[in-house]
Amino acid sequence: MYIYRSILKHGYSHFKLEILEYCTVEGIRAREQYYLDLLNPEYNLLQTAGSSLGFKHSEESLAKLRKHLDKLNAEKGFKVEVLDTKTNSIAVYDSARQAAKAIGCDKDTILYQEKRLAKGNLESPLLKKRYIIKIIR
Repeated sequence: MYIYRSILKHGYSHFKLEILEYCTVEGIRAREQYYLDLLNPEYNLLQTAGSSLGFKHSEESLAKLRKHLDKLNAEKGFKVEVLDTKTNSIAVYDSARQAAKAIGCDKDTILYQEKRLAKGNLESPLLKKRYIIKIIR
């Protein structure tokens, strides 16, 4: 967190915590927004009280999250087989996310393709006019 790193860098003695006002639970967001607008505090990265709108995870955090999700998927025994009809090659991935990244689509597209194939309501079994997807559970 931004403030945590700043405290470590500058030391606790350069920061203080103050109670600006006591208010009811019902009015807390309105008062928080009032003080955000009034004081424009340096360490409040988000500008709307009670909302994380505008928050961006770092690339490092996103990479750790993806790695963790891929590990969870692998533990579930979930593999994705992708047949490339242009090269006639088959690749097996440990997760829908890995398969999607390899062929340039979203993981939900892979899962949706599986559902469509199971229901038989596809004009073509090819994804991106090239790949045949098989999920191995």
